[in-house]
Amino acid sequence: MEWLHIVVLLSTLAVHVSWGLEGTTGSLPELSKLSQELLDSARDPEFFDWLRKVRRKIHENPELAFEEEETSRFIRSELDLLGIEYIWPVAKTGVVASIGSGVQPWFALRADMDALPIQELVEWEHKSKNPGKMHACGHDVHVTMLLGAAKLLQLKSKELKGTVKLVFQPAEEGHAGAYHMLKEGALDGIEGIFGLHVWPEQPTGSIGSRPGPFLAGAGRFLVTVQGQGGHAAAPHLTADPILAACSIIIALQQIVSRETDPLEARVVTVGFVNGGQAANVIPETVELKGTFRSLTLEGLHYLQHRIKEVIEMQALVHQCNATVDFMLEKMRPYPPTVVDEALYKHIKSVSEALVGEPNVYLLPMTMGAEDFSFYTHKMSAAMFMIGTKNDTLGSNATSLHSPYLVIDEEVLPIGAAVHAAVAISFLDTDAVSATTATVTEPELEFLTRELLESAKEPEFFEWMIGVRRRIHQYPETGFEEYRTSELIRSELDSLGIKYTWPVAETGIVASIGSGSKPVFAIRADMDALPIQEQVEWEFKSKIDGKMHACGHDAHVAMLLGAAKILQSRRDVLKGTVKLVFQPGEEGFSGAHHMLRHGILDDIDAIFFIHVVPDLPTGVISSRPGQMLAGSGRFSATITGKGGHAAAPHKNRDPIIAAASAVLALQQIVSRETDPLEARVVTVGYFEGGKAENVIPESVKFGGTYRSLSPEGLIYLKERIREVTELQALVHRCNATLDFKEEQPLPYPVMINDEALYGHVKKVGEALVGEPNVHFFPMIMGAEDFSFYSQHFPATIFVLGVKNETLKPDRPLHTPYFVIDEEALPIGVALYASVAISYLDRPLVDSH
Repeated sequence: MEWLHIVVLLSTLAVHVSWGLEGTTGSLPELSKLSQELLDSARDPEFFDWLRKVRRKIHENPELAFEEEETSRFIRSELDLLGIEYIWPVAKTGVVASIGSGVQPWFALRADMDALPIQELVEWEHKSKNPGKMHACGHDVHVTMLLGAAKLLQLKSKELKGTVKLVFQPAEEGHAGAYHMLKEGALDGIEGIFGLHVWPEQPTGSIGSRPGPFLAGAGRFLVTVQGQGGHAAAPHLTADPILAACSIIIALQQIVSRETDPLEARVVTVGFVNGGQAANVIPETVELKGTFRSLTLEGLHYLQHRIKEVIEMQALVHQCNATVDFMLEKMRPYPPTVVDEALYKHIKSVSEALVGEPNVYLLPMTMGAEDFSFYTHKMSAAMFMIGTKNDTLGSNATSLHSPYLVIDEEVLPIGAAVHAAVAISFLDTDAVSATTATVTEPELEFLTRELLESAKEPEFFEWMIGVRRRIHQYPETGFEEYRTSELIRSELDSLGIKYTWPVAETGIVASIGSGSKPVFAIRADMDALPIQEQVEWEFKSKIDGKMHACGHDAHVAMLLGAAKILQSRRDVLKGTVKLVFQPGEEGFSGAHHMLRHGILDDIDAIFFIHVVPDLPTGVISSRPGQMLAGSGRFSATITGKGGHAAAPHKNRDPIIAAASAVLALQQIVSRETDPLEARVVTVGYFEGGKAENVIPESVKFGGTYRSLSPEGLIYLKERIREVTELQALVHRCNATLDFKEEQPLPYPVMINDEALYGHVKKVGEALVGEPNVHFFPMIMGAEDFSFYSQHFPATIFVLGVKNETLKPDRPLHTPYFVIDEEALPIGVALYASVAISYLDRPLVDSH
């Protein structure tokens, strides 16, 4: 199993959570009873002894892909003894057995049979007898657990409400055996399939997986770069394939670091290079081999297309030619493994009943690949892992694919019972069609409906859009929001709401309620952008070169609307609501300066709504945990020695040094960063020289770096400095860097507090209905609201303002951005409902 070279990471990254997925499979007491009955049967001494003997016999006789003749023969002999019918051969050595009535539904359990070309180094009685071959990925265990499940299922064959197919598959290790099993039609008609893989980094019997994308898809490529060889003393008479190959290797990384969405994990790796035999001879050819990986089929197709283009074009740049072979038949690419969500929930419920909820884990995605993925693209499928670690066994193995791998055989009855329980309960309940429903509290529905009706009342609505339009006509950029601040204070005065001003130059913090704890804050940003508005309407910006192109005028109007509603209920508020009108969001870190003032020190939590034109009016969206990237800026000055372009040997060229640094910075992302951790380094400007025939004294370039973790930001900053300084030295230049830590401040990662997110989501579902509350993807943009999230529970939700009848339909930060003002009452009601219900039942201890 190729991907499990890196499964050691799972032991440090696996997260046990209180699962939020609702709906269980069948009756919990019945499921627990079934699971325990099966486990007790599998642990019966005679049964357990048989399992061990089966596993050890297979372990002693490992066979490689499509050579599993003895293994297949042994499996068939055990099935014959159990009286189980089967089809053979399937994909050369595979076996597909059937238990049950033969009628639908059909549910499949799969085990892979092949071993690895590894010399076993574990000294024990049942060590491999085939030199250079070993079951170092646990496929001997997989087959044993499935045969154990066959024995359990056969005892209950007359009770099965359908049919269980047992899939003994050859050639998982790199040869796409699953593809060939499907190709032969032996699995046609199956509704769902389950695979269980050993997991030596976790304690015996612990179980884990994740819904959705789990493992990457992967393909391989073989490249031959053809040049013209010759003597190393006369390179001008040759076409150097080594130089071409090196340029190819570097250029391939730009596909990942510059062409791939940082939130889509992709990898291109060159793992083999071979060219030349003598130090003083430029060879005729160079051969490269590598892999490419993605968590989506689209990503795999894109990588394959671009790898071919980049290789062929880079070869031509160096007067060479290249051929690229993707080995589509010999080493068929594996698609991503996508775990069906309904089947995942079914198996998770069974696992919790069998081993207990604390022993069931949510696993991270990995960039390894498994040919079980072929099944996931044909039917409902789920792969789970099962722990086999027992420290008393004294193994030196740190992962699968190790010659020292040792398996705790106590896992065998657990794995057999899991297989059998999953299949029986699936046939009983038809898990694939399971649905869930969310129950909303009647009190919350009443509150949100009442507040929304108030905000939609004609007089209220006209007042609110009037506020928004006045602000829109007079946009002001960061820390210059004097007119906007005056308008806000005037409205607060008319509502009888007390406030503090100035905070951070133009900011305002108002308070409504008792003045006592808990204190809940709602925030709006006030500043505009330096953009010339191009939307022709009655309330177009009257300030040249400035526009509310990010919706901050709408944010202020919604917060003032919430203020009006909350003030009307001030006597019944069970605490205090603070209204935060913040300046300088657009690149000026206004939130940081608001916090420095100290007026927000007493708040328990803070909430913010941002309008977005990508979602229909009234749809709201967010996500718990990481939502927006942290970001910082940098500038670099490379100093060399200038001179005439005709005599570069007398100079130290800072343009070459800077260009090398810019290229090298991208390797931080493509080669040093976990593909599942999104990071970006972008150089946005490059300035040097004034004349075509003069090498300049210095060059300046600068850009941004972004990550979804604080550790990632620190790492990027350190490596940007190291790489730039060292690349300058390589070219006999010097580099100085400025990370602009005072103005503008780096923005931290925006992390939504999970409990507060859950509270707002619940309110949102009551307000707009569950179908209109969406799960928001992480993005690499940054927002200074993240400063608040470092100090107290905070969450951002976005509110859709898209109306197809309003044209043009353009993104934020564009001169054509328009807002459907019908969204404003929804934002008002959401702000007010979240605040009121939070004070009723605070999520934190506010003593």
